[in-house]
Amino acid sequence: MRILDKYSLKRIVTGYIFILLALIGFYLFIDISSNISDMLKAKPPFSIIIIYYLNMLPMIFLTVSPYSLLISTLYTLGEFNKNNEILSMRASGISTFRIILPIIAFSLLVSFFSLYLQEKVLVSSQMRIGSIKVKFMKKSFSSKAEEKNVAFSSGNIVCFARTLSLKGKVLGGVVIFKTEIGRAHV
Repeated sequence: MRILDKYSLKRIVTGYIFILLALIGFYLFIDISSNISDMLKAKPPFSIIIIYYLNMLPMIFLTVSPYSLLISTLYTLGEFNKNNEILSMRASGISTFRIILPIIAFSLLVSFFSLYLQEKVLVSSQMRIGSIKVKFMKKSFSSKAEEKNVAFSSGNIVCFARTLSLKGKVLGGVVIFKTEIGRAHV
């Protein structure tokens, strides 16, 4: 690996991690502030709240990771352009594709990790979140006419629905997963 590749990769990775952590922090802050009333009513132990949010991390990561990657790529290439580093690289005979190759490789690595996380970890973590909500937070759907992004689980089956309308008794955008030992099937 050339020094230039290491330099580009270091810039994109540090930017990605910083932005990813910032977006995860914002997401957690907003989620905690919106669910604080339910938590105060249910009074679950602090360890359960920590487990709940640790199980939410795969979903949060899958939600904010593409934005983090996009912002860090734009920032890195913008900094390269501002400091005339791209011009210097091009003047030394390096092709544009070769300049962005480390960024593309890192993007593919993050994409494959996200795919693995979605296929192997997300379903079980969502099942644990659902069981925590049922046991400790006792969130009821009767107070609202419509809910968005709802997950139900029973045994080894998890159902995701984009919308739940209690008035019309309709589930919209349903995806059903059947889990087996260490595997999930759609």
